[in-house]
Amino acid sequence: MMNLSEKITALRTERKLSQGDVAEKLEVSRQSVSKWETGQSVPELDKIVKLADLFGVSVDELVRDGEIPRPTPAQGPTVVYVGRRFTAVQTATQALGIFLIAGGMVMALGAACLSSDGLLGIAAALAVLGLPLLLAKKHPWLTAGWLAWLVGYPLLAIMFYPVLDRVMSPLHGFALLPELLTLPEQSGGNLNVLVFFLLLYLLFIFIAVLTILLPIFTVRAYLGRKGQTQANQKNAAPSV
Repeated sequence: MMNLSEKITALRTERKLSQGDVAEKLEVSRQSVSKWETGQSVPELDKIVKLADLFGVSVDELVRDGEIPRPTPAQGPTVVYVGRRFTAVQTATQALGIFLIAGGMVMALGAACLSSDGLLGIAAALAVLGLPLLLAKKHPWLTAGWLAWLVGYPLLAIMFYPVLDRVMSPLHGFALLPELLTLPEQSGGNLNVLVFFLLLYLLFIFIAVLTILLPIFTVRAYLGRKGQTQANQKNAAPSV
């Protein structure tokens, strides 16, 4: 005869889920799951319902002492819910990451055939920006933003403002905003020169915007995660 804690352990192990996986899906701390499995505490009713859904069994089968329950055929869709963590593409963000990496690989092959260093640089940039979108589980856009800043700012500083000569401010792009209106005149009517300087100025502005936004959203993400951790710890505290 198995009790609730033993069933949670057995069902989790049978489905190859870690305590961290269960905690993430139920939005609780891993310590809470550990206490459930060791019998130190009992999950609340809403968590029991979510556990039953996660394991593909009924609430009655889960809480009533007896043998380990087996999911019925009617509960087959639950397997998709549990197994989607193994899906290659989980979100649109990850799909974009795959697209960028694939595009970088195609460009790299083209660069090899054409012996083009410029095209190879673009291919490398696409791959570098695609990896965080593909691999980061939380805040992928924030990760990609920091990576873009860490690559873009030093590159611009070295190419246009040699460190030994003058250090470029990361906010320099904002100083270039008024010059955007005079670009047609500066280019002398040459379309190629106009496009080059337009893209260059936009890159400077992009780095300047990231310099302001990235710290703000990083702090927000940290405070949100800290608040979630405190909430989980509060929920995991044993009731007196």
